Amino acid sequence: MGAKSSEIVVGIDFGTTYSGVSWAINGGKKTIRLINNWPDPSALNASKDKVPSAISYVNGKPQKWGYTVGLSDESFKWIKILLEEHHAYVTTVKPVKDSNTLLRKVDKTAQAVVADYLRLLWGYTLDDIRKFHPDFQEIFALRVVLTVPAVWSHAAKDRTSQAARLAGLPEDITLVTEPEAAALATLKEKADEQTLKVGDAFVVCDAGGGTVDLISYEVEDLNPLKLRECAIGSGALCGSVFLDLGFQKYIEILIGANEYNSIKEASRKKMMREFEYGIKRTFTGKNDQPYSVDLRGVKDDPANNIIDDTITIKMSALRTVFDHVYCQIEKLVDDQIADVSDKGLSVKAILEVSCTRRNPIVAGQWSVVFNLTGSNSMGYGVRISPVYDSSKHINQDCYYDEVEGVDKACNQMRWLLKRGDTVEEGRTLQMEYYKNVQVGMRDALWRDGKRDFCMRLFYNDEPTPPTRKTLGVKLLCELSYEASCADLYIEESFKSPVTKEKYRHATFQVSIIPRSADLEFVVKYRDEELARVQADYAENLRDTEV
Repeated sequence: MGAKSSEIVVGIDFGTTYSGVSWAINGGKKTIRLINNWPDPSALNASKDKVPSAISYVNGKPQKWGYTVGLSDESFKWIKILLEEHHAYVTTVKPVKDSNTLLRKVDKTAQAVVADYLRLLWGYTLDDIRKFHPDFQEIFALRVVLTVPAVWSHAAKDRTSQAARLAGLPEDITLVTEPEAAALATLKEKADEQTLKVGDAFVVCDAGGGTVDLISYEVEDLNPLKLRECAIGSGALCGSVFLDLGFQKYIEILIGANEYNSIKEASRKKMMREFEYGIKRTFTGKNDQPYSVDLRGVKDDPANNIIDDTITIKMSALRTVFDHVYCQIEKLVDDQIADVSDKGLSVKAILEVSCTRRNPIVAGQWSVVFNLTGSNSMGYGVRISPVYDSSKHINQDCYYDEVEGVDKACNQMRWLLKRGDTVEEGRTLQMEYYKNVQVGMRDALWRDGKRDFCMRLFYNDEPTPPTRKTLGVKLLCELSYEASCADLYIEESFKSPVTKEKYRHATFQVSIIPRSADLEFVVKYRDEELARVQADYAENLRDTEV
């Protein structure tokens, strides 16, 4: 079958607590279909545009997911956080700790559980598309836009991408950061309303369930809409779910930890559901109206307004719970405004996008319309060994290269991209990278007519990165690739002045393509593409080189 003439773009907002899906045919009016009829046996679908990011197992196999997971079911929640292996919340936040414990019980990795959840989500999505286009697989190609937190490491983003492919999602997957998805959706609406002007600057605050991410854009053109990121994106784990944790902690302190833990878990979960769907969604802090929740099994304590399994909450206590989270968000916003002001721009408005309103499809669907320019938040570079120059290099880095017969400087850095550099969408960072190789039967690295190579990519978040590898220069990933020994043998040979052994000088072209949420690598030799490289991220490696 030939290439499909049209495509369906599917946006998946995989969230810490809730996930959403929307899709559209990328052509014509681009009408977006937002899935809002998720399976819900209890019919308590107050957040119908989203489905809980929860899954349970029986005998090692997925049993329930989303709203079908019951209050008494032992289930994975916040599993997304475990994709960031060394995150502080892995050992400090109860839902994450519980999911981490459950991983060992069901003998699965976090990536495998995420893949199982995404597989169920994807199957339901395909059924939804099929209702409108029964033969869509014969007509349309499928492209997926998947959101990830801006504050995540490259390794966590890579695990997300791998989990999506394990789940059976198409190969054509684009990762986009959550604030960028929110910004594109929001500013597209503003452009349609004709309320944008060239030179306008906006801070977009994407308040999700787990993370709050911010990004700022300046409007450079209106037709087509061209945006330039005017401050490096920021974010933190202070989303709405931390209101739940704060409220739960307040109740635990109010009635005592021992009594709270003695109450049936189903009753505690039901109380938290009341808070989530009731108090949290209506609280304004502007009046003194009483709020209450039911907690079956709690002892009466009139002094603390606990009577007949009902706890009446003091307004001052609720304000404390909400202020703790709000103040963190307020600081993020203030810092983002300050960064925009440092660029000589004035923020016209702060656009808030909640976790229930973000529509990730826009980032994919309108990619042909938007021209994005961003400020890079990280510097990327490689370690090199140039000829030693006493005016540039320190003595301790000097070593004698026996292959070339010259003094060289080890531990030097070449930066392809620095923090704050402007990055236009689709920009490719290129460099040449050479190796002195021996090609012959005695060469230990000669395998089945192929020679294995690798290079290491490093990162740094300082505005002016160091010229040599210091403690602030961290290993990002290792790129492994191979070249034909027959091709390498064509290179002009030379002999080492020291060992008299024969070497060949092979030069590779390495391209690094920064995208919204990940990096793509391409390695070429003699202008022929060797591979689009799958990187091994640093958490799987040891940076043993000096």
